[in-house]
Amino acid sequence: MQHLLLGPRGTQGSEGLKGAAGVPGVAGPKGDTGDTSTFGKAMFSSYKTSTGSGGPFTGLITFDNTILGEDLFNKDTGVFTCDISGVYIFFFSGEAEKSTWIGVYLNDDRQLVLYDNASGNTRINLSYTWTLDMVAGDKVHLKMESRKLHVDDSA
Repeated sequence: MQHLLLGPRGTQGSEGLKGAAGVPGVAGPKGDTGDTSTFGKAMFSSYKTSTGSGGPFTGLITFDNTILGEDLFNKDTGVFTCDISGVYIFFFSGEAEKSTWIGVYLNDDRQLVLYDNASGNTRINLSYTWTLDMVAGDKVHLKMESRKLHVDDSA
């Protein structure tokens, strides 16, 4: 029998070439179909054509006409009531007089302010888009915080 003596360890060689890709694995089970039945179910559209006295107005923003979503939006109080939990997108535009602040309220807590910094005696278009994460039963309304919005009753 012969005994071998081991010498000192050598230096590490350079990294080899990348090997070929392995065989693809077995496909997983098909996922559940997503629920699209609620998309577009919670929409409303309203507009204001009169202040009752003509010209500018302050306070809660209410509306005269609801085109879509009368079951979700009360035009007389200006309150939208969420009936399906989810993220909602809102659009608002109006004619502001001077520097105007409009509070966006979720369940009577102000979430954000729509603000315009017009100066002088000019009117300017105020237009905003925002999202709110809501649960069923939540309520949203808009309130004038500073200055006025204008409605032209003669149109």
